[in-house]
Amino acid sequence: MTKSKIILMVVALSATLLPTQTASAVGEKTLVIIDSGINTDLAWAKSAVVDEACFVEFHRCPNGFSQMTGAGASKITPAMTTDRSFSHGTQMASVAVTINPNVKIVSIRVAGMTPKGVPTPYTTKAVSWALDYVEQNKARLNVGAVSISLGRAYSKGSCPIEAKLQTQISNLIASDVAVVISAGNGGNATKIDYPACIPQAIAVGATEERYAMKEVSGWVYPILSISNNGPELDLFVNGKYTVTDISNTKKVAFGTSGSTVAFATYLTKRLSAGENLSTIMASVNASLVNAYKTTTLFYLKQFNLTND
Repeated sequence: MTKSKIILMVVALSATLLPTQTASAVGEKTLVIIDSGINTDLAWAKSAVVDEACFVEFHRCPNGFSQMTGAGASKITPAMTTDRSFSHGTQMASVAVTINPNVKIVSIRVAGMTPKGVPTPYTTKAVSWALDYVEQNKARLNVGAVSISLGRAYSKGSCPIEAKLQTQISNLIASDVAVVISAGNGGNATKIDYPACIPQAIAVGATEERYAMKEVSGWVYPILSISNNGPELDLFVNGKYTVTDISNTKKVAFGTSGSTVAFATYLTKRLSAGENLSTIMASVNASLVNAYKTTTLFYLKQFNLTND
């Protein structure tokens, strides 16, 4: 994200787990969600979130500074904002809990908020600060995967890679921490968003619920019309989920954000079982089936989370 901007949210204190939490149990990996924050007043979120942080470029975290870590750092409640974009992080956490009810989440907010509760723009600088936090705390938090459901389109012919961000992703991958990023919802058939296009990232697109068709052998996994696609895309995952917002209201949502956090949660669970990332991804790639744009236009990139 050179100088272009995306909308989202973050905060900062000391690098310690929440007061009631201890370091993750041996083998149990945590899922980092870099997004707009989570309403930890909700019972299901309160039990899932084990650590919080906030890193914002404009305006402030709850402590009045641009960085915050610890309890309340990423907390977003209806009393703080009426802007629905701040529900995104809570919605992503609800998808993670749907995939794995026992998931342990590290919530990092990267979107600033004005005094009126409106989100402020940000660049990948905030994401980079968040990844620095993950790198510095990956052992303490026993991080398994990082989910980043944000990005931006770009006009250049090739991915506008920032060296620092690429290095951060590469270092995490090398230490067996998956970095999963959404391909974007622009409906582009040849290009995915940045930073998902960074080669080291695991770039995820979205399909709708599968169905059977006479003309097709096996299941049809239809690509969502809004999902980006292109050579940098690694795989498609179902992108339709019932999500919960900061007001604890449920709705059905479609898009690459949900498919991204769903796959990151899946990876976290397998990493918790003692598998290493390269082995998991090799088995995932070996099991990919066709994702369909039409019955004559399809891509061998669909992964079924349930393996049935």
